Amino acid sequence: MSLFLLALTSITAVSQAQHPKLTEYLDLTRATLENPVTHEELSLAVLSPEGAAAIRDLFERTLELGITLDNTLITPELGGEAMLHEGALTLVDYPDPVHPIVRELVALQSDPSRLLASLQATTEGRFLLDNTGGLHALLYQLSQNPPTESQSHVLTDVIRRSVQTHFKTWSTDPLIQAESIETTTWRGRYVGFWHLHPPRVTAQGFGEGIEPSVPDMHNAVELGQFLTLVFQPDGFDLYDLSDLAKLGSADLSRARVIQYRDVAWRAHFEALLRKAQGERTP
Repeated sequence: MSLFLLALTSITAVSQAQHPKLTEYLDLTRATLENPVTHEELSLAVLSPEGAAAIRDLFERTLELGITLDNTLITPELGGEAMLHEGALTLVDYPDPVHPIVRELVALQSDPSRLLASLQATTEGRFLLDNTGGLHALLYQLSQNPPTESQSHVLTDVIRRSVQTHFKTWSTDPLIQAESIETTTWRGRYVGFWHLHPPRVTAQGFGEGIEPSVPDMHNAVELGQFLTLVFQPDGFDLYDLSDLAKLGSADLSRARVIQYRDVAWRAHFEALLRKAQGERTP
Protein backbone atom coordinates (compact mmCIF):
# COMPACT_ATOMS: atom_id res chain seq x y z
CA MET A 1 0.00 0.00 0.00
CA SER A 2 3.01 2.32 0.19
CA LEU A 3 2.52 3.16 -3.50
CA PHE A 4 -0.72 4.88 -2.61
CA LEU A 5 0.34 6.35 0.73
CA LEU A 6 0.02 10.00 -0.22
CA ALA A 7 -3.37 9.60 -1.87
CA LEU A 8 -4.87 7.52 0.89
CA THR A 9 -3.74 9.90 3.60
CA SER A 10 -4.91 12.96 1.68
CA ILE A 11 -8.47 11.79 1.01
CA THR A 12 -9.59 9.94 4.09
CA ALA A 13 -13.24 10.73 4.71
CA VAL A 14 -14.39 11.23 1.14
CA SER A 15 -17.08 8.99 -0.29
CA GLN A 16 -15.89 7.21 -3.40
CA ALA A 17 -19.44 7.27 -4.72
CA GLN A 18 -19.25 11.06 -4.81
CA HIS A 19 -15.84 11.00 -6.48
CA PRO A 20 -15.72 8.51 -9.38
CA LYS A 21 -12.21 9.56 -10.39
CA LEU A 22 -10.99 8.67 -6.93
CA THR A 23 -12.62 5.27 -7.35
CA GLU A 24 -10.79 4.83 -10.67
CA TYR A 25 -7.53 5.78 -9.00
CA LEU A 26 -7.96 3.37 -6.12
CA ASP A 27 -9.06 0.61 -8.50
CA LEU A 28 -5.52 0.70 -9.89
CA THR A 29 -4.45 -0.83 -6.59
CA ARG A 30 -6.29 -4.09 -7.14
CA ALA A 31 -5.16 -4.44 -10.73
CA THR A 32 -1.55 -3.74 -9.75
CA LEU A 33 -1.53 -6.17 -6.84
CA GLU A 34 -2.96 -8.88 -9.11
CA ASN A 35 -0.51 -8.14 -11.92
CA PRO A 36 2.40 -5.85 -10.95
CA VAL A 37 4.05 -3.80 -13.70
CA THR A 38 7.35 -5.42 -14.66
CA HIS A 39 10.52 -3.66 -15.72
CA GLU A 40 10.20 -5.31 -19.13
CA GLU A 41 6.70 -3.89 -19.62
CA LEU A 42 7.89 -0.47 -18.54
CA SER A 43 10.82 -0.62 -20.94
CA LEU A 44 8.61 -1.56 -23.89
CA ALA A 45 6.23 1.31 -23.10
CA VAL A 46 9.00 3.88 -22.65
CA LEU A 47 10.86 2.91 -25.84
CA SER A 48 7.74 2.74 -28.00
CA PRO A 49 7.30 5.65 -30.43
CA GLU A 50 4.38 6.92 -28.38
CA GLY A 51 6.21 6.61 -25.06
CA ALA A 52 9.36 8.32 -26.29
CA ALA A 53 7.30 11.12 -27.84
CA ALA A 54 5.40 11.71 -24.59
CA ILE A 55 8.65 12.00 -22.65
CA ARG A 56 10.14 14.26 -25.32
CA ASP A 57 7.08 16.51 -24.97
CA LEU A 58 7.71 16.84 -21.24
CA PHE A 59 11.29 17.95 -21.80
CA GLU A 60 10.07 20.42 -24.43
CA ARG A 61 7.72 21.88 -21.83
CA THR A 62 10.61 22.51 -19.45
CA LEU A 63 12.22 24.75 -22.06
CA GLU A 64 8.94 26.60 -22.54
CA LEU A 65 8.57 27.08 -18.78
CA GLY A 66 12.16 28.08 -18.13
CA ILE A 67 13.33 31.30 -16.50
CA THR A 68 16.18 33.26 -18.07
CA LEU A 69 18.72 34.76 -15.69
CA ASP A 70 21.99 36.29 -16.91
CA ASN A 71 21.25 34.99 -20.42
CA THR A 72 21.03 31.40 -19.13
CA LEU A 73 17.81 29.42 -19.23
CA ILE A 74 16.98 27.65 -15.97
CA THR A 75 14.54 24.81 -16.55
CA PRO A 76 12.11 23.44 -13.94
CA GLU A 77 11.63 19.89 -12.73
CA LEU A 78 8.24 18.34 -13.42
CA GLY A 79 6.62 15.33 -11.77
CA GLY A 80 3.47 13.42 -10.93
CA GLU A 81 2.15 9.86 -11.07
CA ALA A 82 2.20 7.23 -13.82
CA MET A 83 -0.04 4.41 -15.01
CA LEU A 84 0.27 1.69 -17.62
CA HIS A 85 -2.74 0.71 -19.74
CA GLU A 86 -2.66 -1.68 -22.68
CA GLY A 87 1.08 -1.21 -23.04
CA ALA A 88 0.93 2.60 -23.02
CA LEU A 89 2.60 4.67 -20.31
CA THR A 90 0.74 7.77 -19.13
CA LEU A 91 2.62 10.35 -17.08
CA VAL A 92 0.15 12.55 -15.20
CA ASP A 93 1.88 15.74 -14.10
CA TYR A 94 1.08 17.61 -10.90
CA PRO A 95 2.05 21.29 -10.52
CA ASP A 96 4.65 22.22 -7.94
CA PRO A 97 3.15 24.84 -5.56
CA VAL A 98 6.50 26.59 -5.08
CA HIS A 99 7.33 27.18 -8.75
CA PRO A 100 4.85 30.07 -9.27
CA ILE A 101 6.37 31.80 -6.24
CA VAL A 102 9.84 31.34 -7.73
CA ARG A 103 8.61 33.21 -10.82
CA GLU A 104 7.25 35.95 -8.59
CA LEU A 105 10.62 36.16 -6.88
CA VAL A 106 12.24 37.02 -10.20
CA ALA A 107 9.47 39.29 -11.47
CA LEU A 108 9.38 41.47 -8.32
CA GLN A 109 13.07 41.64 -7.47
CA SER A 110 13.23 45.32 -8.45
CA ASP A 111 10.63 46.13 -5.74
CA PRO A 112 11.93 44.60 -2.47
CA SER A 113 9.09 45.93 -0.30
CA ARG A 114 6.42 44.49 -2.54
CA LEU A 115 8.33 41.22 -2.93
CA LEU A 116 8.74 40.79 0.83
CA ALA A 117 5.05 41.44 1.46
CA SER A 118 4.05 39.03 -1.27
CA LEU A 119 6.30 36.25 0.02
CA GLN A 120 5.11 36.70 3.59
CA ALA A 121 1.50 36.35 2.47
CA THR A 122 1.65 32.69 1.38
CA THR A 123 2.87 29.40 2.79
CA GLU A 124 5.03 28.82 -0.28
CA GLY A 125 6.46 32.33 -0.08
CA ARG A 126 7.38 31.86 3.56
CA PHE A 127 9.02 28.58 2.58
CA LEU A 128 11.27 30.43 0.16
CA LEU A 129 12.09 33.06 2.76
CA ASP A 130 13.02 30.38 5.28
CA ASN A 131 14.97 28.23 2.84
CA THR A 132 16.95 30.80 0.85
CA GLY A 133 19.93 31.91 2.88
CA GLY A 134 19.99 35.67 3.44
CA LEU A 135 16.82 36.44 1.47
CA HIS A 136 14.53 37.44 4.33
CA ALA A 137 17.03 39.73 6.06
CA LEU A 138 18.14 41.30 2.79
CA LEU A 139 14.61 42.07 1.63
CA TYR A 140 13.80 43.60 5.00
CA GLN A 141 16.86 45.85 4.80
CA LEU A 142 16.10 46.91 1.24
CA SER A 143 12.47 47.65 2.08
CA GLN A 144 13.60 50.21 4.66
CA ASN A 145 15.93 52.22 2.43
CA PRO A 146 16.64 52.41 -1.30
CA PRO A 147 19.17 49.68 -2.17
CA THR A 148 22.73 50.55 -3.04
CA GLU A 149 24.29 49.15 -6.20
CA SER A 150 26.18 46.63 -4.11
CA GLN A 151 23.03 45.50 -2.31
CA SER A 152 21.21 45.12 -5.62
CA HIS A 153 23.98 42.84 -6.87
CA VAL A 154 23.76 40.77 -3.68
CA LEU A 155 19.99 40.44 -4.08
CA THR A 156 20.44 39.31 -7.68
CA ASP A 157 22.88 36.61 -6.53
CA VAL A 158 20.57 35.44 -3.73
CA ILE A 159 17.60 35.23 -6.09
CA ARG A 160 19.66 33.33 -8.64
CA ARG A 161 20.61 30.75 -6.00
CA SER A 162 16.99 30.43 -4.94
CA VAL A 163 15.82 29.85 -8.52
CA GLN A 164 18.56 27.30 -9.17
CA THR A 165 17.60 25.43 -6.01
CA HIS A 166 13.82 25.58 -5.88
CA PHE A 167 13.05 25.56 -9.61
CA LYS A 168 15.26 22.48 -9.94
CA THR A 169 13.23 20.44 -7.47
CA TRP A 170 9.71 19.06 -7.70
CA SER A 171 7.21 18.36 -4.96
CA THR A 172 3.48 18.21 -4.59
CA ASP A 173 1.04 18.30 -1.71
CA PRO A 174 -2.08 16.27 -0.82
CA LEU A 175 -4.50 18.98 -1.99
CA ILE A 176 -2.88 19.28 -5.42
CA GLN A 177 -2.80 15.52 -5.75
CA ALA A 178 -6.47 15.20 -4.79
CA GLU A 179 -7.47 17.88 -7.30
CA SER A 180 -5.42 16.24 -10.04
CA ILE A 181 -6.91 12.84 -9.34
CA GLU A 182 -10.36 14.30 -9.88
CA THR A 183 -9.45 15.65 -13.33
CA THR A 184 -7.71 12.53 -14.68
CA THR A 185 -9.06 9.33 -16.23
CA TRP A 186 -7.30 6.45 -14.46
CA ARG A 187 -7.01 3.14 -16.31
CA GLY A 188 -4.88 0.04 -16.15
CA ARG A 189 -2.20 -0.44 -13.50
CA TYR A 190 -0.29 1.89 -11.23
CA VAL A 191 3.40 2.49 -11.94
CA GLY A 192 4.26 5.03 -9.25
CA PHE A 193 5.44 8.58 -8.77
CA TRP A 194 7.75 10.09 -11.35
CA HIS A 195 9.78 13.24 -11.86
CA LEU A 196 12.27 14.46 -14.41
CA HIS A 197 15.67 16.08 -14.41
CA PRO A 198 15.29 18.73 -17.11
CA PRO A 199 17.83 19.90 -19.68
CA ARG A 200 20.89 21.51 -18.10
CA VAL A 201 21.77 24.56 -20.12
CA THR A 202 25.44 25.56 -20.15
CA ALA A 203 27.50 28.06 -22.14
CA GLN A 204 28.31 25.22 -24.54
CA GLY A 205 24.71 24.07 -24.96
CA PHE A 206 23.26 21.09 -23.10
CA GLY A 207 25.22 19.44 -20.30
CA GLU A 208 25.13 15.78 -19.35
CA GLY A 209 22.11 14.76 -17.32
CA ILE A 210 22.37 14.14 -13.59
CA GLU A 211 21.48 10.72 -12.17
CA PRO A 212 18.95 10.30 -9.32
CA SER A 213 19.93 12.05 -6.12
CA VAL A 214 19.94 10.55 -2.64
CA PRO A 215 16.58 12.26 -1.86
CA ASP A 216 15.19 10.77 -5.09
CA MET A 217 16.23 7.32 -3.95
CA HIS A 218 14.78 7.85 -0.47
CA ASN A 219 11.49 8.85 -2.13
CA ALA A 220 11.57 5.61 -4.08
CA VAL A 221 12.12 3.59 -0.91
CA GLU A 222 9.24 5.36 0.85
CA LEU A 223 6.76 5.45 -2.05
CA GLY A 224 7.56 2.17 -3.78
CA GLN A 225 8.74 3.85 -6.98
CA PHE A 226 10.10 7.22 -8.08
CA LEU A 227 10.76 7.03 -11.79
CA THR A 228 13.48 9.51 -12.69
CA LEU A 229 13.58 10.76 -16.29
CA VAL A 230 16.96 12.33 -17.04
CA PHE A 231 17.48 14.53 -20.10
CA GLN A 232 20.62 13.78 -22.09
CA PRO A 233 21.95 15.80 -25.04
CA ASP A 234 21.18 12.89 -27.38
CA GLY A 235 18.13 11.34 -25.71
CA PHE A 236 17.09 10.42 -22.19
CA ASP A 237 17.67 7.88 -19.44
CA LEU A 238 14.78 6.58 -17.34
CA TYR A 239 15.75 5.19 -13.94
CA ASP A 240 13.41 2.50 -12.63
CA LEU A 241 13.90 2.73 -8.85
CA SER A 242 11.32 0.13 -7.80
CA ASP A 243 13.96 -2.37 -6.69
CA LEU A 244 15.26 0.12 -4.14
CA ALA A 245 11.88 0.00 -2.41
CA LYS A 246 11.94 -3.80 -2.36
CA LEU A 247 15.40 -3.77 -0.80
CA GLY A 248 14.65 -0.83 1.49
CA SER A 249 17.95 0.74 0.51
CA ALA A 250 18.91 3.94 -1.36
CA ASP A 251 21.47 2.10 -3.50
CA LEU A 252 21.78 3.52 -7.01
CA SER A 253 23.59 0.41 -8.22
CA ARG A 254 20.29 -1.45 -7.87
CA ALA A 255 18.44 0.94 -10.17
CA ARG A 256 17.57 -0.30 -13.65
CA VAL A 257 18.10 2.17 -16.47
CA ILE A 258 16.19 2.42 -19.74
CA GLN A 259 18.15 4.40 -22.32
CA TYR A 260 16.65 6.13 -25.34
CA ARG A 261 18.83 7.72 -27.99
CA ASP A 262 17.80 9.55 -31.18
CA VAL A 263 20.15 10.97 -33.81
CA ALA A 264 17.76 13.91 -34.38
CA TRP A 265 17.35 14.70 -30.68
CA ARG A 266 20.26 17.12 -30.23
CA ALA A 267 19.44 19.30 -33.24
CA HIS A 268 15.74 19.36 -32.28
CA PHE A 269 16.39 20.56 -28.75
CA GLU A 270 19.15 22.96 -29.70
CA ALA A 271 16.67 24.69 -32.03
CA LEU A 272 14.12 24.87 -29.21
CA LEU A 273 16.77 26.24 -26.87
CA ARG A 274 17.68 29.01 -29.28
CA LYS A 275 14.01 29.94 -29.55
CA ALA A 276 13.49 29.85 -25.78
CA GLN A 277 16.56 31.98 -25.09
CA GLY A 278 15.51 34.48 -27.69
CA GLU A 279 11.97 34.88 -26.42
CA ARG A 280 11.98 34.07 -22.74
CA THR A 281 12.36 36.78 -20.12
CA PRO A 282 12.09 36.58 -16.33
